[in-house]
Amino acid sequence: MAELASPYRHTGAYGVLNSELTTLKIAAAETIDISWTFYVGNNGSEARNGDQYFLLSRNLGSGMPGKLVEYAPGEGIVNDFFEEEFGVSSQVLMPSRRRDQGLVPSTVVSVGAEPTITMYDSPINYGVPKYYKLRLPGPLAGTTAQGGLNQPLLEWWEEVARREAFSYLSVEFAYYQLDKQMNLDSQILPKVDGPAVQNFWLSGLGHPTHKFQNLIRVLWEEER
Repeated sequence: MAELASPYRHTGAYGVLNSELTTLKIAAAETIDISWTFYVGNNGSEARNGDQYFLLSRNLGSGMPGKLVEYAPGEGIVNDFFEEEFGVSSQVLMPSRRRDQGLVPSTVVSVGAEPTITMYDSPINYGVPKYYKLRLPGPLAGTTAQGGLNQPLLEWWEEVARREAFSYLSVEFAYYQLDKQMNLDSQILPKVDGPAVQNFWLSGLGHPTHKFQNLIRVLWEEER
């Protein structure tokens, strides 16, 4: 397994589009895990529902990203290149509320109201971590009926890692409140203090958010 903890969080980055570069080594990986954490909260009086959006894409050098895995709020995975091309599914996981279940498929979460300091009515805890993991089929994933490797998948990852000009993956992150009440007093963090950043799934529906982006360089090496 190749694992990358993406250096991404909302806290301290309101209104800013972050772009960071990390390195992922995949030569001997059966699975590739990319994990990230959202810091979300609710400064209203009732619980609110929220879900993430993310898009993993490949830089094809043409100005247009090649979509690999896309997750839409409230819908789950809506595009999976690996399933369509190689017959091996990607997974988007989150910790179960039950400790004995470990990671389970990602879904909508309910975020309770945060405690406040009565005198000032200010939140005590501005953000609870919500941990997610994207599990991709690596170059050694999947077997044929004869027990061999999924050769087309292996060759695809080799090409991604070895063609330097095209060896970058891009991951875009965002988090949305799904409830209709969108006023500031009931909003799931991160708060939007300036112009909203929209994606096409929720464009024009009044769902403000911030969007962040990380670049991942893929190398054909083993982790030491």
